[in-house]
Amino acid sequence: MIAAADGRFRIYGRETSLGWGWSHSLDEAVWYGRGRVFYKSADGRQIEFHTLDLPERAIRPGQTLSEPYQEFTLRCVEPYRFEVETHAGVVHEFARVPGDPSERMRLMKRRTRDGHTNEFHYDRLGRLEYAVDSGGRIVRFEHNDRGQLTAVKLPLS
Repeated sequence: MIAAADGRFRIYGRETSLGWGWSHSLDEAVWYGRGRVFYKSADGRQIEFHTLDLPERAIRPGQTLSEPYQEFTLRCVEPYRFEVETHAGVVHEFARVPGDPSERMRLMKRRTRDGHTNEFHYDRLGRLEYAVDSGGRIVRFEHNDRGQLTAVKLPLS
């Protein structure tokens, strides 16, 4: 793990669907930590939202936290359901995925201010199965028995 002076982290020593130290831009996640909530961004940074000033040091539905350096806003929609909004107004929606053994909330939808969306769907083991864009195009993902991503199948048109 490499730390930057402003509290950003890039994660290189973690097992992912691409193997140790690798990640892809759809591997975003949110998870609870002690006194904080973590957000793994599309570029692999780990961003911390501190909850130490909140009652019981926990974020509750309806509350928001900001990360001033990266200009991200974290919203707790309900327990285990979050939104992260970027400075450009792109909202990333996260929720628990059935079959995923981790405590992480996975990327479910990405939406822009002008109404474009990408939706993400997972298989019964919690692995990314396919994504659908605003135009209805579907990108499919295949994994091996170890959960590693082995193929990305793009639409023909």
